[in-house]
Amino acid sequence: MQTIFTIGTQGRHDDDFLAVLKQHGIDAVIDTSGSLDDEMLADISAELASMSRHFQVRVVECDAVVRRVYDCRPITDVQGRGGTDLRPPFEKDFLRRERSDIVVYFTDGLGPAPRNPPAIPVIWCLTPGGQKPSRWGGEIRMDDTIKD
Repeated sequence: MQTIFTIGTQGRHDDDFLAVLKQHGIDAVIDTSGSLDDEMLADISAELASMSRHFQVRVVECDAVVRRVYDCRPITDVQGRGGTDLRPPFEKDFLRRERSDIVVYFTDGLGPAPRNPPAIPVIWCLTPGGQKPSRWGGEIRMDDTIKD
């Protein structure tokens, strides 16, 4: 599988944004609800491996609640597999406790998202057939290219 998160090939990344990523790292939230199958989780794991070669990546597993937070490693299993609620990783207490600076959220988008954006940059990394769950945030499609 070819990863979508490659540095220097997309041409649309802002250099300042990349500098922020390298300085602060990324919170990569994985939607661990039942709608994402093992094959898709393997694809997400490959994306995370690509990202972690360039940035500090912390993984947040969330279905309807945050299940685990850990430094990036190959995904062999996930906790959750229940319903979907995209809001818990954006709660102010969670963001403050985890010192989140940037969130890349791997999801199909099929769940409630916060009405208002958090005070940090967010990129929705949508699985094939996924839909952006909010009007705010950037959008990357795992089956496509970056969209403005």
